[in-house]
Amino acid sequence: MMKKFFLLLSCLICIYNCSRTREDAVKFNNAVVADQRLIIESINKLVDVFQDTNYQQIEKRYVEHVRLLEEMKAKYINMQPFDDEDILRKAFMDFIDTNYRCAKNEYARLIDILKMTTEKTYWDNKKKWDSIAHLVQEKEQRINEKFLEAQKKFAEKYDITLVVK
Repeated sequence: MMKKFFLLLSCLICIYNCSRTREDAVKFNNAVVADQRLIIESINKLVDVFQDTNYQQIEKRYVEHVRLLEEMKAKYINMQPFDDEDILRKAFMDFIDTNYRCAKNEYARLIDILKMTTEKTYWDNKKKWDSIAHLVQEKEQRINEKFLEAQKKFAEKYDITLVVK
């Protein structure tokens, strides 16, 4: 009987000591937000380089963006769940996946349109460009909102105050 009691007590102590603290949650949130910022900065750099007519620069920036997304995806897939719900990591993986699909589909199509555009095809290609750009904007807005909702849930769970910068 005494052995069972000590075994149970040991298990409870271990579970308590292994549980995540508010401080752990703040550090994890900050790390995820830093990675999110890297992705958003990469998107902004890619969009900015579209103004350039140097297709080598556009391709280089595109490859760097896709590589960053692949590295982030591998990092978060290989990461241990933060807790039993794993809210924030899963939401960020969705964020990465959505941005990766946008890069491989819509951004790749935008680059193709840029390469094919001539003076004669400008207006037809501009319509295609605008349509795809609008689609990208909608997808990025939806995934940002979804991520922010998950981040709010995570913050509530660990009593974290989120600061918007």
